[in-house]
Amino acid sequence: MLSLSRKRLESILIGSDLLEVVHIMNSAVHVDIHLQEGLIKTVRLIEGDTFSLGEGEVFVHSIAKNIVRFGFDYPSHISIMRTEILSRIPSNKFTKIKGVVELPQLKKTEDTNTVFNKKRKIEVLELLSKFSPKKLSFTIDSIADDIRNMA
Repeated sequence: MLSLSRKRLESILIGSDLLEVVHIMNSAVHVDIHLQEGLIKTVRLIEGDTFSLGEGEVFVHSIAKNIVRFGFDYPSHISIMRTEILSRIPSNKFTKIKGVVELPQLKKTEDTNTVFNKKRKIEVLELLSKFSPKKLSFTIDSIADDIRNMA
């Protein structure tokens, strides 16, 4: 049996179903269950409760002030993972599409950092200018020309 603790608004992916802790009280926890079929069920659970989800069962081992401990009894072919781990896993290494460019993330500064900010425009345009105009659409090609004219 796998045992995982969760705080409020943290979740666990069980196969293709999602278990999200919505609210924790001293003796009970409210959990949203997002099923593969697109349905969302909200349940109230207390210590010792057990419920079936897919091919296995979920147990509520303990509930504290701000944390709940679940136990999972599932076959080994079903993956169970904390959802914060998903953000660290690179998206499917084996099926990456070539030629896709990730734009740099916005960074908060003193002034607003939007697409209308001159520094942001230059940053994006410099990135786009690295590609040959043949691979770019007419719109992006004209942006690359603007970069060349700025330099």
